[in-house]
Amino acid sequence: MALISNDEVKNELIDNIVNMFSFLYSYNFSTPAVNESDSMTSIDWFMGSDSIAIEIEIDWRDFDIFVLLVRLQDKNLPNGYYVSDGVPCRYHLQQVITDRGWNIDPVILAKIVPGKNGRRPKVKHGKDELLKIAFEYKVVVESCISRIVEDRNIIFKN
Repeated sequence: MALISNDEVKNELIDNIVNMFSFLYSYNFSTPAVNESDSMTSIDWFMGSDSIAIEIEIDWRDFDIFVLLVRLQDKNLPNGYYVSDGVPCRYHLQQVITDRGWNIDPVILAKIVPGKNGRRPKVKHGKDELLKIAFEYKVVVESCISRIVEDRNIIFKN
């Protein structure tokens, strides 16, 4: 739990992740908005004037990171977590890749896919491990960012 109580380390980790994903700016994504709660920090990059965002969620309780695609409501984050106003509003990146049939290197994709229990195997807690997970997501996002941008208006369509 030392990572949660150490604001300097926490802020450094967030800054490192923001810098790691700076390639998103060249795809018309905004400077990220950072939102914090006791157990989670979310970093959201909004795409121009569109209706989609890329969200990195840092779970301080489980020391894990997730990347989600978010359907915005009136250019803002939705009210719900997975469902808002009765419609899906967040999908985990690996689910979008699978559902849309995007051709992503399976070795790269396997690094972000959770195990049978829906979570990655427990690993040493700390900044370096979280940065490693963030980097694995960065590689995946870079490999499919063109598809995210191209399909942004149909990702949340049934």
